[in-house]
Amino acid sequence: CGAELVGFAEPYAAVRSLSGHPAEYTCDWRNPLLTLELLDIRSGARELLAERTNSSPSPGWGIAFSGDGRYLAFDDLGAGQNGRVVVVDIFTGERSVLEPEVWGVRALDSDGSLLLHGDLPVRVWDVARGELVTSFENRDGESMFGAFASDGSTVYTTGPDGVLRHWDARTGQELSSFGAVSHGPIDILDRDRVLVSNVWQGHAAVIDFRPKGELGFVATCQGGVPPNALGVAGGMAAFPVRCGDDAAATTYGVSLEDSEVVYALPGHQSDALVISPDGTRFVRQGGDGTMPGPLTVRDLGTGDILVELQPFGTEVKPIRWSPDGAMIAAEVNSKMVAVFDANNGRLLYAETGPSDRPYYVADAFFTSDSARLVVSAVPNGHRVFSTANWDAVDNIGNLQSHGDTRFPTFLGYSPDESTILA
Repeated sequence: CGAELVGFAEPYAAVRSLSGHPAEYTCDWRNPLLTLELLDIRSGARELLAERTNSSPSPGWGIAFSGDGRYLAFDDLGAGQNGRVVVVDIFTGERSVLEPEVWGVRALDSDGSLLLHGDLPVRVWDVARGELVTSFENRDGESMFGAFASDGSTVYTTGPDGVLRHWDARTGQELSSFGAVSHGPIDILDRDRVLVSNVWQGHAAVIDFRPKGELGFVATCQGGVPPNALGVAGGMAAFPVRCGDDAAATTYGVSLEDSEVVYALPGHQSDALVISPDGTRFVRQGGDGTMPGPLTVRDLGTGDILVELQPFGTEVKPIRWSPDGAMIAAEVNSKMVAVFDANNGRLLYAETGPSDRPYYVADAFFTSDSARLVVSAVPNGHRVFSTANWDAVDNIGNLQSHGDTRFPTFLGYSPDESTILA
């Protein structure tokens, strides 16, 4: 009734066939009886491996060759078995049997000593001992496809979420993950490159783990760096990383020359960080768990606190440092712009909106001479304040683009103050 090639390691091909005959109407596609054969393509010799095997339509399930082509693992569902895996040495015919209780062969490592099996969780088995080594459970759903790295020390898996996950084959610890890759079978091209194909959408992605111009790297917790939160100056970089389920981020200070973490400061709130114009300090909001604390000015080289700014008891997001280094503008709970003295922490000015309608701060920035502060807010539009006495000196109003009112993030101001880039 038809057959399919389910595995190949030259000169051997694994072929899965559906028993029956179309003319006799005995091809039962709803409850298929699939046999598995090993075919030597040089001589045409055939060997029956299993009278009934896994009927999963997904490629990469139910059968796997080892990287050296010597071993073949498959689900054996014959004689009422529902969770027996057979690993056969193609050269000698010797067989090892494992009893993982459910079917689901995924992959063998390069020398056939480790078996990747099942899902939710994916498990690694020691073939010779018949023992479970470790397991990996994808918290975000299924792991449909898997493969061992070329040295067998790690495993790659993909699932319907399109994420390629890389984890330790001995401990089950996730090492890294790459989103928006694909959902499909995995091929190991070499030690540093992985191919993930999507047979349903007809495309593939190659993920190259080799450095491509990077000067170095540092190990942080597993997490992401928020946008616009990386500061670099004087051979140092500072950035927050929100680690796992932590309520607050951790600020990392990194030496770019040595590729070393100089300090790691927990309790980073508001996912923002701004470096001073002279490159010696940075400002962030600290706190304890979900309780926001004050903004603190810290030494970029050591992470030590230099100045604590006047607290507000709510989220305060630093957004701009004045070009002369004397003032810090911050967004307070998205409803106020506050300006602090960067040297003593004193509150200099707080710009609030009307009390009778919603008010939202979009952005604020200083002019190049630090003499004025421009604030973008809804619904007041764009207003300009003197930093000498905090009087409103100009009202730009709402910006228009393609007929719509815009409240943008500012990128720059021309030296003659005639043009805003936003």
